[in-house]
Amino acid sequence: MRPDQFIWQPYPQPTISFLPESCYDDSSEWYVVSPMICFNIVEWHLPNRVARQFGWKQNIPEHADTEPKLHKMDTRGAHTRNWADYHSPYIAMWSKRTQFRFLGVEDNNDMGYNDPYMVWYRDRTRRFISPTFKQAYQAPVEATAYLAYGFAEVHTTCNTEIQAMPQEVPPHYRNIMSNIRDNSSQSLEHVGRRSRCTNTSMSPINEQGTPEPSKEKRIWSRLRGKKKT
Repeated sequence: MRPDQFIWQPYPQPTISFLPESCYDDSSEWYVVSPMICFNIVEWHLPNRVARQFGWKQNIPEHADTEPKLHKMDTRGAHTRNWADYHSPYIAMWSKRTQFRFLGVEDNNDMGYNDPYMVWYRDRTRRFISPTFKQAYQAPVEATAYLAYGFAEVHTTCNTEIQAMPQEVPPHYRNIMSNIRDNSSQSLEHVGRRSRCTNTSMSPINEQGTPEPSKEKRIWSRLRGKKKT
């Protein structure tokens, strides 16, 4: 995903202006760095770590202790616990939340690759989902054979059509078929099966004197048989 494909400001003014006033009556509290409490649940609100959501420049955020112990709290047998007393330190911080309001610098420009925040971000963020991103993807043998046979069939069909085309066929149609054929050939090169673009006379001959089906074609037939069952 590129930066221009991401909605950095999900709540711009034109959008929230259509919402009931109750939705943004306390909008000044959107920017407070404070714990938020709901009975036994305490979550830290850290707008300074998502400054771009508010149209501000994102700086390298300071370390924030989100207190994992709060997420491991066992409430079994705590039905008589007074949560107001139990979480009184966090309630006290919430009551002083206006003293910890984060105000950033307006900046809606895209951050460059060498922006200090981006350098910091790349150094400590998993940017790719696959754990084997640094390694070349190894497709299963049957999947590779399935694709290789399919591309070879496309290549052969296109090549046959091109050779059989009468002269009156428009040039652009011939070019389209040539592009499809060449793309199939390049795809086969990527999976190391370029030889499948040759004709069947290059295949081994069996005892009956007929060309032996290629490995890809045998796997293709087996897979198709599985689908039918």
